Parts: sequence; structure tokens; C-alpha cells
Amino acid sequence: MEPIFLLDAYGIIYRSYFAFISKPLRNPRGENVSAVFGFFRTLFQLWDQYHPAAFAAVFDSRVPTFRHAMFDAYKATRQKTPEDLHAQIPMVEEILGLLGVPTMAADGYEADDLIAALAERCRAENRPCYIISADKDLLQLVGGPVHALRPDRDQGFVQLGPTEVEAEWGVPPGRILDYLSLTGDSSDNIPGVPGVGDKTALKLLSEFGSFDAIWERLAEVKPEGVQRKLEAGRDSAMLSRQLITLAADAPLPHAGLDWLKVPSLDRDAASALFMREGMRSLATRRVADGADRLDSPAGKAGSTGPAASPASERPPLPGELFPAPALPRALTEKGSYEIVLTEKALSRWIRASEKAGVFAFDCETDSLDEMRTPPVGFSLSVEPGTGCYVPLSAPDVECLPADTVRRLVAPLLARQDLTVVGQNLKFDMHVMENWGAPIRGLPWDTMVAAWLIDPERDSLKLEALGQAWLGFSGTPYADVAPKGTVFSAAALSGAADYAGEDADMALRLKVVLEPELERRGLLALFVDLEMSVLHLLARMEREGILVDAHALESYGVELEKELSKIQADTFVLVGHEFNLNSPKQLQDVLFVERKLSTGKKTKTGFSTDISVLEELAREDPVPALILRHRTLQKLKSTYVDALLGLAVVDPRIRTNYIQTGAATGRLSSRDPNLQNIPVREEEGRRIRKAFVAAPGKTLISADYSQIELVVFAHLSDDPELK
Repeated sequence: MEPIFLLDAYGIIYRSYFAFISKPLRNPRGENVSAVFGFFRTLFQLWDQYHPAAFAAVFDSRVPTFRHAMFDAYKATRQKTPEDLHAQIPMVEEILGLLGVPTMAADGYEADDLIAALAERCRAENRPCYIISADKDLLQLVGGPVHALRPDRDQGFVQLGPTEVEAEWGVPPGRILDYLSLTGDSSDNIPGVPGVGDKTALKLLSEFGSFDAIWERLAEVKPEGVQRKLEAGRDSAMLSRQLITLAADAPLPHAGLDWLKVPSLDRDAASALFMREGMRSLATRRVADGADRLDSPAGKAGSTGPAASPASERPPLPGELFPAPALPRALTEKGSYEIVLTEKALSRWIRASEKAGVFAFDCETDSLDEMRTPPVGFSLSVEPGTGCYVPLSAPDVECLPADTVRRLVAPLLARQDLTVVGQNLKFDMHVMENWGAPIRGLPWDTMVAAWLIDPERDSLKLEALGQAWLGFSGTPYADVAPKGTVFSAAALSGAADYAGEDADMALRLKVVLEPELERRGLLALFVDLEMSVLHLLARMEREGILVDAHALESYGVELEKELSKIQADTFVLVGHEFNLNSPKQLQDVLFVERKLSTGKKTKTGFSTDISVLEELAREDPVPALILRHRTLQKLKSTYVDALLGLAVVDPRIRTNYIQTGAATGRLSSRDPNLQNIPVREEEGRRIRKAFVAAPGKTLISADYSQIELVVFAHLSDDPELK
């Protein structure tokens, strides 16, 4: 039997609306359509991933439900639905009708009740059923053929079965109702038992097995304080259970399930409305390109498959729905790339780069260790759609001698009056300096430019930027150099196309990103600040910072002695040896042998994470010792040992300074993260003291004092703050 997919419509609508709350998407009339756009983007993503043949979008009742009659304060603490969200719901319903998607609602019942009724019908038929929702109440339905699909930003949808539910909540799906009846649900103003929180509820259910058993054996509940809370909150718990119980007998519009069949989505029929609302990226290509433009949403045509944007048009950025104007074909068509194997050809490309004044450059290497790896080739591009690859190592041809290539290309890269375009240019700067041909030109980094335009985008990789701005992502690296191989071993024809495309794509991105930066008033910031510091950051990375390896070694010995003492003290208290780093053995010691209070549950048993150990440390000295052991062990392994390992060859630590690491514009540090060394405790300060100045130099530490308040005062121009 075909699986049935049940969508919690309001849940996705609300999620979509608030996903864009800081930058609402607006149609040509200026109206907020974030919920509509996000809802159908999610729906189409679901369709493309799972291809449902039976489906229903389930809506809540438009009038108060039986739960409101049962409890006047039900959901009373919720804020009123924003007017600009409420106004989008009829449009969602209209588009669902045009697509041919079954919808359902019933007066007096919530969507959860209708979903429960359909899920139980599927269970009776042993028919697979998938519930698309992030609502925890619906997890009580999971089990057998019924699964949950939770929308996820990174993975699309995450499937939850009984194992996943229990790992997350500490109880199986069949006990979610019991758990929520005890804890209540603040989002729905369901009271639960006052004073009983997550940990207490989990402990009670673990000990007594079920909600009913807790009340039947109330006299056995310990400590007495919890028993008193349960006695006082019995009526509240029973009411909460009634409110949370899903009405699996809710009325359904038809006896069978055949009415849920959806042969295909009629995306053409909905595309005219998408176009009217400015959502071109949701329209089918045929309608969006005007080959079969519809005058009204009522017009219908056959489905043309998944919605897609034309290759010549970029998708909308946050805060906008209209894609940019169609790009010239030179920016979207496949390029042509020359393999340079002669001095004459290389000289020709160098002259073309000098004449253009702007050229794209990209290195190919066999390693990502930019401080040590030499180039195995590089590519140039001076005009979109064209480029060349200069191999320095290839398995199937004789390459130009490295000295000849270096003699010709070094003067080009050294010219400070030429603009060098690249993706993550600092990497290429380091590689070429290793090789003796440093880049000194004016940098134009496409990765930093794209980040300035959209600091919150998920990926700044070249393929992602190409797809977003040019409509194509380029050749995957794995197609040229499969896993376990290196780039220099790849056949030259494939390597040349890949490398040439990288430089070409960077140049094309400059063509589209530069006017976008200017339109947003960011071009001066990009050129005068971000690019002006690029060479400086590269120099800082190459220089590194000196560490006193002897001081680190000495501190490492001290930490090792302290760790051994803590371990010995723990064994004395426990009465036997065990592995302090083993969660399973620690669970046995704390919860079985020492009978300490259990907290949240994980896949492998009761949790022993920091928050749990901090609570248990009030009851017993062993958790306190474990916490201290973990703290010192992390200091030793993450900082002392790791920094010593990096300083083996050269006593200078070299990190990567990331310009695109924070939406606020602050630099971040990676491999290693030198901004994350603890300073609040003396142990962390000991590590910081190992960073020293070279002989004859002094380290200066400077920081702004309350810079946020200073910025607020400046921006507000408030005389009181000034």
C-alpha cells in the first residue's frame, strides 16, 4: 500500500512566517508573504524527496475546540496571531486547491485530532503513515507503521521512529502522553502538576512505569516533597491528560482513504498565482519563462514537474522575492578552457591578464594544508566563459618546467596595480608564496563578497555560490579526483575543465556580486575594509604566534599528576577501579551502585552530561570529582597537548583568521581556535601565559570597553547616553 503523508498545515505556516521574521518576504504590493513562500517551498521539498501518492494538508478548526469548552484557559497565554500571518492562510488554501492537494478541517477539532484519526486508520490497515510536523504532541502516535517527519534546515526532513523519540525525550512514544500530563505544556497553557519538571517526570515514569501506576502507588513516591506535589496536583494532572489526549475518533470526511490520492501536483495551475505574488522561484519554468503564461490562477495546464528557476536567473535572497534580471548567456553557459603546455601559450594568457587589469586565479593542490602544500597547477580567466589551466604535475602529459612557469607568472602575481579575483583567496596566497610566486595584487574575494551580501547563508562554497547566483554549481571535485586519490593523479582533460571552471566561475561571480554590493551600499565596505585587510590577515597567519613549548610541557605534566590524583580519589570513594571516560561504567557507578537520582535518558541509558553531574554533585562527592576530571582532561587534550603538537616543528602556532565566520563582522579563528582558550579560571590563564613575544618584542592586549553601549549611543544620538 502507498504510504500516506499527513501535513500539520498550521505548524508549517507558523514556522515559515517566523523563519523570515527579521527579513519578511514581500510581494509586489508590499504585503508579507513569508508564510506562503516558506510553506510551499517546504511542500515542494517534501514532494521532491518522498514523491507522495497519498497526502492531506490538515488544518485546525476555525472555531473554538472541545478543549476550550473543557478548560477556559486552554492556549490563553498564546499571543494573538499576527494580522499579516492570518491574512496569508486563505492564499495557502487557494494554492493547495490549484495544486490538487486534499485538505481537511473539522469544527471543534484541532489538526492533531484529525491526524490522529487518520494515523489510527493507517495503523489498523498496517499502512505506512508519515506525519510532517514539529509538534511534540503528535509524537505519541509514532510506532508501528506510523512515523514522524520533522522539518530540518540542514537535512530537509528527519524521520523519527520509536527509538529516536525515546532518545530525544527519555520516554517511548507510548509514554509521551504520560510525560506531558505530568510536566504540562506551557505553549498550550496546559498546567500539568505544579512543581514537577522534566527530570522529576522522567524519574517517576522510570520508577513506576506509567502515569496510572504513579497514582495507584502514590504512597511509595519519594521524596515526600514530590509526593505532596502529586497529591496537590492530582486534579490538574487529570485535566492535563484529557487536554493532551488526541481525539482519534474525530470526524473524517470520507470512510476510506482513497480520497487522499494525489497522482501529481498541478504546479502549472499554481504558477500563475506564484508569479502574481512575486514568487518566481516557485513557479514552473514553462510558466515563469512565459511559454505558457496564464492570465489567472484558474487557468490550468498539465504538470511540468518540479518548480525550478531558469538557469539565467538567481534565486531570491533573504528579504526579497524577485530574482535578479536574466543574466547574459556568457555568465550561464558552459565555458571553454585551454590546457597550457607551452611557454608561448602561457605568455599569451599573462599578456591578456595584464591588458584586462582584472583576472581570476585559482590554485589546485593535493592537500588542504595551505602553509606547506605546493601547487600542482593553476588556472586563469580574463573573460567570462573562458579560461586556461596550467598543470605543473599530470599523469598523462609532459608539463612545462616549474622554473619556467614560475619565471613567467611571478611578475604577473606580484603586480600591485592589477586586481586578482578568487574564491577564498588567502588559501591561494599561501600556496603561491610557498612556491615562490607570492600574490601581491588587489584582492577581490568572491567568498567574502557573497558573505557581506548574505551573512546568514548556509554555505559559501564556490559550488553553492554558483548555484545561487549563476544557476549552475560546476563540476563536483569527486568527479575529477574520487575519494582516496589526489588531484595531480587525475587525467588532464578532466582536471583542466574543473580548474578552468573554478577561475571562470569566480570571475563570473564578480560580475554579478559587484553591482549587488553597490546596490546595497556595501561596495566601499568590501573594498576599503574587507579586501584591504586580506593581505594583512595572510601575513598574520604566516607569521603565527610564538609559544613557550617548555611552559606547556611543564603544565601538561602538572595536569597529568592532578588527573591521576583525582582518579585515585574517585576509586577510593567508589571502592573499585573503572573507566572514568566510559558513560556506561559511570552510569553503573552513579545510578546502580550509589543509587543517585536519575535524570534525562539517552539511547545508552541515563545521561551523565555536565548539567546532570552538577545536580548530582549536591548529593555525592563522586560527580564533583568526575566534573573536575573532565575539566582538566579537556584542558590537557584540547589545548596543552594540541598546541604542543602544532609546535613540534616550529614553536609558532598558525591559525586561520576567518572573515566570514560571524554575521556581526567579527573575525573568528580556526585550526586551532585561538579565541576559545578559557580565561576565567587559573588553569586557562596558565595556557594563555604560554603565548609569548619574540626576543626584543612585546605582546600588547587591547580590547574595547563596553563597545556595544558605545555603538548604541552613537547610532541613537541620545544625549543622555553620550
